[in-house]
Amino acid sequence: MKTTKLILCIVALSTMFLVGCKKDTSSSISNTNWSLFVPEDPAYLYLADVTYTLDFGKSNVTFTRKLDYGDVIDTYVMTGTYTYNNGSGVALIHEEDDTTEYRITFTVTGNTLVWRFNLRDITLTKQ
Repeated sequence: MKTTKLILCIVALSTMFLVGCKKDTSSSISNTNWSLFVPEDPAYLYLADVTYTLDFGKSNVTFTRKLDYGDVIDTYVMTGTYTYNNGSGVALIHEEDDTTEYRITFTVTGNTLVWRFNLRDITLTKQ
């Protein structure tokens, strides 16, 4: 009986140890910032220099596009939530003044993040 209790105790402790040591990949991009500067961005008919930025919190994300036309600067901000696991993620974002939600997919490899937005891939670098 003592042997059975000892074995059960060892199994229980081993299980707790393995669960406690599980790597949490979902938070590995938490509190990171990413950016890309595109002079005369073709997506804006070569009329604007565009700075794209992504800021990831614990579960929220902010995507900003700053369009610099020289004499006019327009800034567009989209916010929402994201999930991330093993190098791939999904963000659900919307413009600050709108409730229409957009589903964005992204991948991370090292210091590079590919954000699939408006039928194009935007490759940002970790800051």
